[in-house]
Amino acid sequence: MKVSILPNSEIENVITYDTVHQLLRHFPKHEINIPQQILQLLLVQNELKDKLESSPVLLRLAVNLVLNQGLKKLASINSRAERILVGRFMEDKFAKEVAAELGISRDRIQREQREAIKDLVDILRKNEHEARKQHVDLMVQPLGIPSYTRLFGMDRVCHQLVEQLLTEGHPWNITITGIGGIGKSSIADQVIRQAVNNLHYQRVIKLYIRSGSLTESQLIEYLAETLLLNSTGIPQNEQIAQIRHLLKTVSHLIFIDNLESDISHLFDFLETLSRPSRFLLTVREQPVKKNRVYVLPIKPLSLENSADLIRHLAQNGQAYQELASIADEQIKRIYEKVGGNPLALKLVVGLVNTFSIPDILEDLKSIQHDDTKKMYLHIFWNSWQALDDISQRVLQVFPLISGKGEVSEVIYKIVKGKYSELTNEDVTNALSNLVTRSLVEVSGSVWSNSYLYSIHNLTRSFLTTNIIDWPSDSI
Repeated sequence: MKVSILPNSEIENVITYDTVHQLLRHFPKHEINIPQQILQLLLVQNELKDKLESSPVLLRLAVNLVLNQGLKKLASINSRAERILVGRFMEDKFAKEVAAELGISRDRIQREQREAIKDLVDILRKNEHEARKQHVDLMVQPLGIPSYTRLFGMDRVCHQLVEQLLTEGHPWNITITGIGGIGKSSIADQVIRQAVNNLHYQRVIKLYIRSGSLTESQLIEYLAETLLLNSTGIPQNEQIAQIRHLLKTVSHLIFIDNLESDISHLFDFLETLSRPSRFLLTVREQPVKKNRVYVLPIKPLSLENSADLIRHLAQNGQAYQELASIADEQIKRIYEKVGGNPLALKLVVGLVNTFSIPDILEDLKSIQHDDTKKMYLHIFWNSWQALDDISQRVLQVFPLISGKGEVSEVIYKIVKGKYSELTNEDVTNALSNLVTRSLVEVSGSVWSNSYLYSIHNLTRSFLTTNIIDWPSDSI
Protein backbone atom coordinates (compact mmCIF):
# COMPACT_ATOMS: atom_id res chain seq x y z
CA MET A 1 0.00 0.00 0.00
CA LYS A 2 1.47 3.32 -1.13
CA VAL A 3 1.08 6.06 1.50
CA SER A 4 2.23 9.67 1.20
CA ILE A 5 4.26 11.18 4.01
CA LEU A 6 2.41 13.47 6.40
CA PRO A 7 3.30 17.19 5.93
CA ASN A 8 5.62 18.60 8.60
CA SER A 9 2.96 21.07 9.69
CA GLU A 10 0.58 18.26 10.65
CA ILE A 11 2.85 16.30 13.04
CA GLU A 12 1.61 18.00 16.20
CA ASN A 13 -2.02 17.66 15.02
CA VAL A 14 -1.66 13.91 14.49
CA ILE A 15 0.54 12.83 17.42
CA THR A 16 -1.86 13.94 20.16
CA TYR A 17 -2.73 12.73 23.64
CA ASP A 18 -6.00 11.16 22.51
CA THR A 19 -4.42 9.39 19.53
CA VAL A 20 -1.49 7.97 21.49
CA HIS A 21 -3.82 6.90 24.31
CA GLN A 22 -6.00 5.08 21.76
CA LEU A 23 -2.98 3.36 20.19
CA LEU A 24 -1.79 2.21 23.62
CA ARG A 25 -5.24 0.85 24.53
CA HIS A 26 -5.32 -1.25 21.39
CA PHE A 27 -1.64 -2.25 21.53
CA PRO A 28 -2.16 -6.04 21.34
CA LYS A 29 -5.22 -5.93 19.06
CA HIS A 30 -3.99 -6.44 15.49
CA GLU A 31 -7.47 -6.34 14.01
CA ILE A 32 -8.00 -2.70 15.01
CA ASN A 33 -7.71 -0.27 12.08
CA ILE A 34 -4.92 2.27 12.34
CA PRO A 35 -5.80 5.92 11.56
CA GLN A 36 -4.55 6.78 8.06
CA GLN A 37 -2.59 9.81 9.30
CA ILE A 38 -0.62 7.63 11.75
CA LEU A 39 0.45 5.47 8.81
CA GLN A 40 1.72 8.66 7.12
CA LEU A 41 4.30 9.25 9.86
CA LEU A 42 7.85 8.69 8.66
CA LEU A 43 8.58 6.61 11.79
CA VAL A 44 5.88 4.14 10.72
CA GLN A 45 6.90 4.23 7.05
CA ASN A 46 10.49 3.40 8.02
CA GLU A 47 9.28 0.25 9.78
CA LEU A 48 7.30 -0.76 6.68
CA LYS A 49 9.80 0.11 3.93
CA ASP A 50 11.31 -3.38 3.59
CA LYS A 51 7.98 -5.18 3.77
CA LEU A 52 6.60 -6.73 0.58
CA GLU A 53 3.03 -6.39 1.80
CA SER A 54 1.13 -4.22 4.27
CA SER A 55 -1.52 -6.35 5.94
CA PRO A 56 -3.43 -4.99 8.98
CA VAL A 57 -1.22 -7.14 11.21
CA LEU A 58 2.00 -5.68 9.75
CA LEU A 59 0.62 -2.15 10.01
CA ARG A 60 -0.20 -2.69 13.65
CA LEU A 61 3.21 -4.23 14.33
CA ALA A 62 4.91 -1.22 12.70
CA VAL A 63 2.96 1.19 14.90
CA ASN A 64 3.75 -0.91 17.99
CA LEU A 65 7.47 -0.80 17.16
CA VAL A 66 7.26 3.00 17.03
CA LEU A 67 5.47 3.04 20.40
CA ASN A 68 8.10 0.70 21.89
CA GLN A 69 10.90 2.99 20.69
CA GLY A 70 9.17 5.89 22.40
CA LEU A 71 8.68 3.89 25.58
CA LYS A 72 12.34 2.90 25.61
CA LYS A 73 13.32 6.57 25.51
CA LEU A 74 10.74 7.35 28.19
CA ALA A 75 12.33 4.67 30.41
CA SER A 76 15.68 6.45 30.19
CA ILE A 77 14.03 9.66 31.41
CA ASN A 78 11.40 8.38 33.85
CA SER A 79 11.45 4.64 34.48
CA ARG A 80 8.31 4.69 36.62
CA ALA A 81 6.31 6.44 33.90
CA GLU A 82 7.41 3.79 31.42
CA ARG A 83 6.55 1.01 33.88
CA ILE A 84 3.02 2.41 34.36
CA LEU A 85 2.32 2.48 30.61
CA VAL A 86 3.80 -0.98 30.00
CA GLY A 87 1.85 -2.47 32.89
CA ARG A 88 -1.43 -0.82 31.94
CA PHE A 89 -1.35 -1.31 28.15
CA MET A 90 1.26 -3.87 27.05
CA GLU A 91 0.58 -6.25 29.94
CA ASP A 92 -3.13 -5.27 30.04
CA LYS A 93 -3.24 -4.94 33.83
CA PHE A 94 -5.82 -3.07 35.85
CA ALA A 95 -4.81 0.28 37.31
CA LYS A 96 -5.10 -1.10 40.87
CA GLU A 97 -2.67 -3.95 40.00
CA VAL A 98 0.00 -1.58 38.69
CA ALA A 99 -0.61 0.75 41.65
CA ALA A 100 -0.06 -2.13 44.07
CA GLU A 101 3.20 -3.11 42.31
CA LEU A 102 4.50 0.43 42.62
CA GLY A 103 3.13 1.01 46.11
CA ILE A 104 1.03 4.05 45.21
CA SER A 105 -2.68 4.88 45.39
CA ARG A 106 -5.07 4.35 42.49
CA ASP A 107 -5.76 8.09 42.26
CA ARG A 108 -2.07 8.81 41.96
CA ILE A 109 -1.50 6.21 39.27
CA GLN A 110 -4.27 7.78 37.17
CA ARG A 111 -2.54 11.15 37.43
CA GLU A 112 0.88 9.68 36.67
CA GLN A 113 -0.53 7.71 33.74
CA ARG A 114 -1.85 10.91 32.19
CA GLU A 115 1.53 12.61 32.68
CA ALA A 116 3.33 9.57 31.24
CA ILE A 117 1.18 9.67 28.08
CA LYS A 118 1.90 13.39 27.70
CA ASP A 119 5.62 12.67 27.99
CA LEU A 120 5.31 9.87 25.43
CA VAL A 121 3.53 12.23 23.04
CA ASP A 122 6.43 14.70 23.31
CA ILE A 123 8.95 11.91 22.72
CA LEU A 124 7.12 10.58 19.65
CA ARG A 125 6.92 14.06 18.16
CA LYS A 126 10.64 14.60 18.71
CA ASN A 127 11.41 11.17 17.23
CA GLU A 128 9.35 12.00 14.13
CA HIS A 129 11.08 15.35 13.65
CA GLU A 130 14.50 13.74 14.12
CA ALA A 131 13.67 10.94 11.65
CA ARG A 132 12.67 13.56 9.08
CA LYS A 133 15.86 15.57 9.60
CA GLN A 134 17.99 12.45 9.13
CA HIS A 135 15.98 11.51 6.03
CA VAL A 136 16.41 14.96 4.49
CA ASP A 137 20.13 15.02 5.32
CA LEU A 138 20.50 11.68 3.53
CA MET A 139 18.48 12.84 0.53
CA VAL A 140 20.54 16.00 -0.09
CA GLN A 141 23.91 14.21 0.17
CA PRO A 142 24.19 13.92 -3.66
CA LEU A 143 24.10 17.73 -3.84
CA GLY A 144 27.28 18.04 -1.81
CA ILE A 145 28.02 21.07 0.34
CA PRO A 146 26.67 24.38 -1.02
CA SER A 147 29.30 26.69 -2.49
CA TYR A 148 27.18 29.74 -1.62
CA THR A 149 26.24 31.18 1.75
CA ARG A 150 23.37 33.32 0.51
CA LEU A 151 21.51 34.08 -2.72
CA PHE A 152 20.72 37.70 -3.51
CA GLY A 153 17.53 38.88 -5.16
CA MET A 154 16.26 35.37 -5.81
CA ASP A 155 13.56 34.91 -3.15
CA ARG A 156 10.69 35.23 -5.62
CA VAL A 157 12.38 32.94 -8.14
CA CYS A 158 13.06 30.29 -5.50
CA HIS A 159 9.49 30.50 -4.24
CA GLN A 160 8.17 29.96 -7.78
CA LEU A 161 10.40 26.96 -8.33
CA VAL A 162 9.60 25.32 -4.99
CA GLU A 163 5.90 25.66 -5.78
CA GLN A 164 6.44 23.87 -9.09
CA LEU A 165 8.51 21.12 -7.45
CA LEU A 166 5.78 20.45 -4.90
CA THR A 167 2.78 20.50 -7.23
CA GLU A 168 0.97 17.18 -7.66
CA GLY A 169 0.64 17.43 -11.44
CA HIS A 170 2.32 19.07 -14.39
CA PRO A 171 4.94 20.28 -15.00
CA TRP A 172 7.06 17.18 -14.50
CA ASN A 173 10.05 18.79 -16.20
CA ILE A 174 11.38 22.14 -14.97
CA THR A 175 14.14 24.03 -16.76
CA ILE A 176 16.13 26.95 -15.33
CA THR A 177 17.79 29.02 -18.07
CA GLY A 178 20.24 31.90 -18.12
CA ILE A 179 23.70 33.01 -19.14
CA GLY A 180 26.78 31.49 -17.54
CA GLY A 181 27.54 32.75 -14.05
CA ILE A 182 24.00 34.00 -13.42
CA GLY A 183 23.50 31.52 -10.54
CA LYS A 184 21.39 28.74 -12.09
CA SER A 185 23.12 25.89 -10.26
CA SER A 186 22.99 27.65 -6.89
CA ILE A 187 19.31 28.46 -7.33
CA ALA A 188 18.54 24.84 -8.26
CA ASP A 189 20.53 23.61 -5.26
CA GLN A 190 18.63 25.86 -2.86
CA VAL A 191 15.14 25.04 -4.16
CA ILE A 192 15.85 21.31 -4.00
CA ARG A 193 16.92 21.66 -0.36
CA GLN A 194 13.72 23.59 0.40
CA ALA A 195 11.46 21.16 -1.48
CA VAL A 196 12.78 17.96 0.10
CA ASN A 197 11.96 19.25 3.57
CA ASN A 198 8.34 18.41 2.75
CA LEU A 199 9.36 14.79 2.02
CA HIS A 200 7.55 15.11 -1.31
CA TYR A 201 10.33 13.02 -2.89
CA GLN A 202 11.96 9.83 -1.73
CA ARG A 203 15.33 10.29 -3.40
CA VAL A 204 17.42 13.07 -4.96
CA ILE A 205 19.84 12.40 -7.82
CA LYS A 206 22.33 14.90 -9.28
CA LEU A 207 23.90 14.48 -12.71
CA TYR A 208 26.62 17.01 -13.52
CA ILE A 209 27.19 17.16 -17.29
CA ARG A 210 30.75 18.36 -17.63
CA SER A 211 30.66 18.49 -21.45
CA GLY A 212 27.61 20.78 -21.42
CA SER A 213 25.68 18.72 -23.99
CA LEU A 214 23.51 15.64 -23.61
CA THR A 215 21.97 13.15 -26.02
CA GLU A 216 19.14 10.79 -25.17
CA SER A 217 21.53 7.84 -25.31
CA GLN A 218 23.97 9.56 -22.92
CA LEU A 219 21.14 10.38 -20.53
CA ILE A 220 20.07 6.73 -20.47
CA GLU A 221 23.68 5.74 -19.75
CA TYR A 222 23.97 8.23 -16.87
CA LEU A 223 20.63 7.20 -15.35
CA ALA A 224 21.40 3.49 -15.65
CA GLU A 225 24.78 3.96 -13.99
CA THR A 226 23.21 5.96 -11.14
CA LEU A 227 19.91 4.15 -10.59
CA LEU A 228 20.42 0.51 -11.53
CA LEU A 229 22.43 -1.86 -9.35
CA ASN A 230 24.04 -3.54 -12.35
CA SER A 231 23.46 -2.21 -15.84
CA THR A 232 26.48 -3.88 -17.46
CA GLY A 233 25.54 -5.97 -20.47
CA ILE A 234 21.84 -5.05 -20.30
CA PRO A 235 20.40 -3.92 -23.67
CA GLN A 236 19.45 -0.26 -23.70
CA ASN A 237 15.71 -0.91 -24.20
CA GLU A 238 15.75 -3.10 -21.08
CA GLN A 239 17.66 -0.39 -19.18
CA ILE A 240 14.98 2.12 -20.16
CA ALA A 241 12.24 -0.24 -18.96
CA GLN A 242 13.96 -0.72 -15.58
CA ILE A 243 14.64 3.02 -15.17
CA ARG A 244 11.05 3.88 -16.07
CA HIS A 245 9.65 1.31 -13.62
CA LEU A 246 11.84 2.67 -10.80
CA LEU A 247 10.97 6.31 -11.47
CA LYS A 248 7.27 5.49 -11.74
CA THR A 249 7.37 3.51 -8.47
CA VAL A 250 9.65 5.64 -6.29
CA SER A 251 9.40 9.43 -6.42
CA HIS A 252 12.79 10.82 -7.52
CA LEU A 253 13.88 14.43 -8.01
CA ILE A 254 16.59 14.29 -10.67
CA PHE A 255 18.76 17.38 -11.05
CA ILE A 256 20.67 17.61 -14.36
CA ASP A 257 23.18 20.44 -14.10
CA ASN A 258 25.46 22.38 -16.45
CA LEU A 259 23.74 21.95 -19.82
CA GLU A 260 24.60 24.60 -22.40
CA SER A 261 22.76 24.09 -25.70
CA ASP A 262 19.05 23.64 -26.46
CA ILE A 263 17.66 20.49 -24.84
CA SER A 264 14.24 20.41 -26.51
CA HIS A 265 15.13 17.02 -28.03
CA LEU A 266 15.08 15.46 -24.52
CA PHE A 267 11.70 16.68 -23.32
CA ASP A 268 9.51 13.97 -24.87
CA PHE A 269 11.74 11.23 -23.47
CA LEU A 270 11.86 12.84 -20.01
CA GLU A 271 8.08 13.02 -20.04
CA THR A 272 7.90 9.21 -20.42
CA LEU A 273 10.05 8.78 -17.28
CA SER A 274 8.20 11.30 -15.11
CA ARG A 275 5.20 11.00 -12.77
CA PRO A 276 5.69 10.92 -9.81
CA SER A 277 9.39 11.58 -10.41
CA ARG A 278 10.40 15.00 -11.69
CA PHE A 279 13.38 16.46 -13.57
CA LEU A 280 15.03 19.81 -12.82
CA LEU A 281 17.54 21.04 -15.41
CA THR A 282 19.87 24.03 -15.72
CA VAL A 283 20.75 25.17 -19.23
CA ARG A 284 22.20 28.31 -20.79
CA GLU A 285 20.06 28.39 -23.94
CA GLN A 286 16.31 28.88 -23.92
CA PRO A 287 14.67 25.69 -25.25
CA VAL A 288 12.90 26.12 -28.58
CA LYS A 289 10.18 23.65 -27.63
CA LYS A 290 8.39 24.39 -24.34
CA ASN A 291 5.24 22.24 -24.43
CA ARG A 292 4.45 20.71 -21.02
CA VAL A 293 7.74 22.08 -19.64
CA TYR A 294 8.10 24.85 -17.05
CA VAL A 295 10.88 27.20 -18.20
CA LEU A 296 12.13 29.92 -15.85
CA PRO A 297 14.75 32.37 -17.20
CA ILE A 298 17.01 33.89 -14.55
CA LYS A 299 17.49 37.63 -14.94
CA PRO A 300 20.56 39.61 -13.83
CA LEU A 301 20.58 41.11 -10.35
CA SER A 302 19.17 44.56 -9.78
CA LEU A 303 21.47 47.42 -8.75
CA GLU A 304 20.29 47.06 -5.15
CA ASN A 305 20.94 43.32 -5.04
CA SER A 306 24.32 43.77 -6.73
CA ALA A 307 25.24 46.27 -4.02
CA ASP A 308 24.20 43.78 -1.34
CA LEU A 309 26.36 41.09 -2.96
CA ILE A 310 29.45 43.30 -3.19
CA ARG A 311 29.15 44.38 0.44
CA HIS A 312 28.52 40.78 1.52
CA LEU A 313 31.72 39.64 -0.23
CA ALA A 314 33.70 42.34 1.59
CA GLN A 315 32.17 41.51 4.97
CA ASN A 316 33.03 37.84 4.51
CA GLY A 317 36.65 38.35 3.52
CA GLN A 318 36.28 37.79 -0.23
CA ALA A 319 37.12 41.40 -1.06
CA TYR A 320 38.88 44.37 0.47
CA GLN A 321 37.16 45.37 3.70
CA GLU A 322 36.73 48.92 2.34
CA LEU A 323 34.10 47.63 -0.08
CA ALA A 324 31.81 46.81 2.86
CA SER A 325 31.11 50.55 3.12
CA ILE A 326 31.43 51.43 -0.57
CA ALA A 327 29.19 54.30 -1.64
CA ASP A 328 26.12 53.60 -3.75
CA GLU A 329 27.43 55.85 -6.50
CA GLN A 330 30.62 53.78 -6.82
CA ILE A 331 28.61 50.56 -6.95
CA LYS A 332 26.43 52.10 -9.64
CA ARG A 333 29.54 52.72 -11.74
CA ILE A 334 30.59 49.07 -11.36
CA TYR A 335 27.06 47.93 -12.18
CA GLU A 336 26.89 50.08 -15.32
CA LYS A 337 30.06 48.40 -16.63
CA VAL A 338 29.56 44.83 -15.45
CA GLY A 339 25.79 44.44 -15.10
CA GLY A 340 24.06 42.19 -12.58
CA ASN A 341 25.82 38.91 -13.31
CA PRO A 342 26.88 37.50 -9.89
CA LEU A 343 30.04 35.72 -11.09
CA ALA A 344 31.22 38.73 -13.09
CA LEU A 345 30.67 40.97 -10.06
CA LYS A 346 32.63 38.56 -7.85
CA LEU A 347 35.54 38.44 -10.30
CA VAL A 348 35.66 42.23 -10.63
CA VAL A 349 35.57 42.61 -6.85
CA GLY A 350 38.43 40.08 -6.69
CA LEU A 351 40.52 42.33 -8.95
CA VAL A 352 40.38 45.07 -6.28
CA ASN A 353 43.12 43.10 -4.49
CA THR A 354 45.47 44.22 -7.28
CA PHE A 355 43.90 47.17 -9.10
CA SER A 356 41.93 50.23 -8.04
CA ILE A 357 38.23 50.42 -8.94
CA PRO A 358 38.78 53.42 -11.30
CA ASP A 359 41.49 51.43 -13.13
CA ILE A 360 39.25 48.37 -13.41
CA LEU A 361 36.32 50.42 -14.74
CA GLU A 362 38.53 52.27 -17.21
CA ASP A 363 39.84 48.94 -18.48
CA LEU A 364 36.26 47.70 -19.04
CA LYS A 365 35.24 50.92 -20.79
CA SER A 366 35.40 49.47 -24.30
CA ILE A 367 33.24 46.43 -23.45
CA GLN A 368 29.46 46.42 -23.26
CA HIS A 369 28.18 44.43 -20.27
CA ASP A 370 25.60 42.73 -22.49
CA ASP A 371 28.46 41.20 -24.53
CA THR A 372 28.81 38.56 -21.83
CA LYS A 373 31.35 36.33 -23.58
CA LYS A 374 33.76 39.16 -24.35
CA MET A 375 33.35 40.67 -20.89
CA TYR A 376 34.10 37.37 -19.12
CA LEU A 377 37.14 36.71 -21.29
CA HIS A 378 38.48 40.16 -20.52
CA ILE A 379 37.86 39.84 -16.76
CA PHE A 380 39.36 36.34 -16.64
CA TRP A 381 42.51 37.51 -18.41
CA ASN A 382 42.89 40.38 -15.96
CA SER A 383 42.32 38.01 -13.03
CA TRP A 384 44.85 35.55 -14.42
CA GLN A 385 47.53 38.18 -15.00
CA ALA A 386 47.02 39.53 -11.46
CA LEU A 387 47.96 36.15 -9.95
CA ASP A 388 51.41 35.26 -8.69
CA ASP A 389 53.20 32.31 -10.31
CA ILE A 390 52.26 29.75 -7.63
CA SER A 391 48.57 30.70 -7.70
CA GLN A 392 48.59 30.36 -11.49
CA ARG A 393 50.10 26.88 -11.26
CA VAL A 394 47.62 25.76 -8.61
CA LEU A 395 44.68 27.09 -10.63
CA GLN A 396 45.85 25.19 -13.70
CA VAL A 397 45.29 21.81 -12.02
CA PHE A 398 41.61 22.46 -11.28
CA PRO A 399 40.35 21.17 -14.65
CA LEU A 400 41.62 17.78 -13.42
CA ILE A 401 39.33 17.99 -10.39
CA SER A 402 35.72 16.80 -10.44
CA GLY A 403 32.88 19.30 -10.66
CA LYS A 404 31.85 18.70 -7.05
CA GLY A 405 35.33 19.70 -5.86
CA GLU A 406 38.01 18.10 -3.71
CA VAL A 407 39.47 18.51 -0.24
CA SER A 408 42.78 20.27 0.17
CA GLU A 409 44.69 17.01 0.78
CA VAL A 410 43.74 15.72 -2.67
CA ILE A 411 44.62 19.05 -4.27
CA TYR A 412 48.03 18.95 -2.55
CA LYS A 413 48.74 15.58 -4.18
CA ILE A 414 47.63 16.69 -7.64
CA VAL A 415 49.60 19.95 -7.50
CA LYS A 416 52.76 18.29 -6.16
CA GLY A 417 52.43 15.60 -8.81
CA LYS A 418 52.93 18.34 -11.41
CA TYR A 419 55.05 20.78 -9.39
CA SER A 420 57.05 18.77 -6.87
CA GLU A 421 58.90 21.82 -5.57
CA LEU A 422 55.73 23.35 -4.11
CA THR A 423 54.95 22.78 -0.43
CA ASN A 424 51.57 22.28 1.23
CA GLU A 425 51.92 25.79 2.64
CA ASP A 426 52.44 27.16 -0.90
CA VAL A 427 49.26 25.44 -2.07
CA THR A 428 47.27 26.58 0.98
CA ASN A 429 48.30 30.21 0.44
CA ALA A 430 47.47 29.94 -3.26
CA LEU A 431 44.03 28.48 -2.53
CA SER A 432 43.31 31.32 -0.12
CA ASN A 433 44.32 33.85 -2.78
CA LEU A 434 42.21 32.14 -5.47
CA VAL A 435 39.15 32.00 -3.20
CA THR A 436 39.52 35.69 -2.37
CA ARG A 437 39.56 36.46 -6.10
CA SER A 438 36.50 34.21 -6.72
CA LEU A 439 38.50 32.06 -9.14
CA VAL A 440 38.05 29.08 -6.81
CA GLU A 441 34.84 28.32 -4.93
CA VAL A 442 34.94 26.81 -1.46
CA SER A 443 32.07 24.94 0.13
CA GLY A 444 31.61 23.75 3.68
CA SER A 445 31.74 25.33 7.11
CA VAL A 446 33.88 25.27 10.21
CA TRP A 447 31.60 22.48 11.48
CA SER A 448 32.15 20.17 8.49
CA ASN A 449 35.00 17.68 8.29
CA SER A 450 36.74 19.57 5.52
CA TYR A 451 36.28 22.23 2.87
CA LEU A 452 35.76 21.33 -0.78
CA TYR A 453 37.46 23.43 -3.46
CA SER A 454 36.11 23.67 -7.01
CA ILE A 455 35.87 26.06 -9.98
CA HIS A 456 32.94 27.41 -11.94
CA ASN A 457 32.46 25.88 -15.38
CA LEU A 458 33.25 29.26 -17.00
CA THR A 459 36.57 29.32 -15.17
CA ARG A 460 37.24 25.77 -16.35
CA SER A 461 36.43 26.78 -19.93
CA PHE A 462 38.75 29.80 -19.74
CA LEU A 463 41.62 27.68 -18.43
CA THR A 464 41.24 24.82 -20.91
CA THR A 465 40.76 27.11 -23.90
CA ASN A 466 43.13 30.00 -23.20
CA ILE A 467 45.73 28.83 -20.68
CA ILE A 468 46.24 25.08 -20.78
CA ASP A 469 44.91 24.53 -24.30
CA TRP A 470 43.47 21.12 -23.49
CA PRO A 471 40.45 19.93 -25.50
CA SER A 472 37.52 20.16 -23.07
CA ASP A 473 36.36 16.61 -23.78
CA SER A 474 39.70 15.23 -22.58
CA ILE A 475 39.34 16.71 -19.10
